[in-house]
Amino acid sequence: MRALVCESPGHVVLRELPDPEPGPGEVVVRVEATLTCGTDLKLVRRGHPKVPFPTVLGHEFCGRILHVGAGAPFSEGERVTSAVSAPAATVASAATDIRTSAAPRSTTGSGGRGPSS
Repeated sequence: MRALVCESPGHVVLRELPDPEPGPGEVVVRVEATLTCGTDLKLVRRGHPKVPFPTVLGHEFCGRILHVGAGAPFSEGERVTSAVSAPAATVASAATDIRTSAAPRSTTGSGGRGPSS
């Protein structure tokens, strides 16, 4: 997979990384669109005490489920997006058939598992 990797403050490269495999309860998403946000920009400019380097940027994305790990409540081909904001106390929604949280243990992207080399 191609990923935008922040190696250290001020050093960003586009790299080819191994394709991830889902563990139990996890999914792999084929990202169709992503963006870099203010958090990514701040991370690139000055780093963050809770985000180790190197780290993959682009935690705001949408795509389709490519692979499903055992017990994950999704299906291959299902459209998904990341949930990057803190939960509200109450949420009113007219679309009751939309899933709002998969409660992932971790993700690849800012603050998630970056490349190990």
